[in-house]
Amino acid sequence: MMPADPTRVVLFVGPSHLPAQREMWVTGRRVLCTQQGLLPALAMGLLPEAVFTSSGELPLDVRSRLRDHKVRLITPVKEIPYADVEAALNYAITTGGTDILILGVWSDDPGKALAHVLLLAKPEWGGARVWFAHALHTGYLLRHGEGVSLERSLGTRIALLPLSPKVTDLTSQGTAPQLRYEELELGDIQHIYLTEDTGRVWIGAGRLLVLISPAEKTPEDGK
Repeated sequence: MMPADPTRVVLFVGPSHLPAQREMWVTGRRVLCTQQGLLPALAMGLLPEAVFTSSGELPLDVRSRLRDHKVRLITPVKEIPYADVEAALNYAITTGGTDILILGVWSDDPGKALAHVLLLAKPEWGGARVWFAHALHTGYLLRHGEGVSLERSLGTRIALLPLSPKVTDLTSQGTAPQLRYEELELGDIQHIYLTEDTGRVWIGAGRLLVLISPAEKTPEDGK
């Protein structure tokens, strides 16, 4: 793999469930892991820069391997749920990360998955672009004045979910419907579809989850 760009980070918090071309997601990124994300990263042939673990209970062979490669083991200061993820995000940003990809956000436990997404939306991480990928789905967290370009196939589905009391000036290009200075409140959801190879979504204020899913197949597609 190419040398890591210090501003680009991939954080493993669990099994990644990425498609076969998963190398494209991690190439050129610094690697960080929580304890639950460590084995999935090692299975991809990746040695992390640091591992964030509350318990420190790693198998002896894994601990020895990490020590041999001078991987940092960092224990969060506070023992609260998801403190390891918070510590990893703080480390990523304070060491220069501005584009942070999270893998393993979704799990079989809906509560845990939602907790991860809400954690990523906290204002503390506003200094970086934080996004996540799971299988063929990706999600971007937009904050005040931010936008995202979406290079996907026509028909790609996009769900827009406010993560703040209100999102204002929600605007899109290359989508149907095309949004223009719309306003969404917490609990609302707006569905749009790409009508061009590249679309764009941006907001004026608030926090918005942009959740991207593959295009739905039509009956003709399945013939």
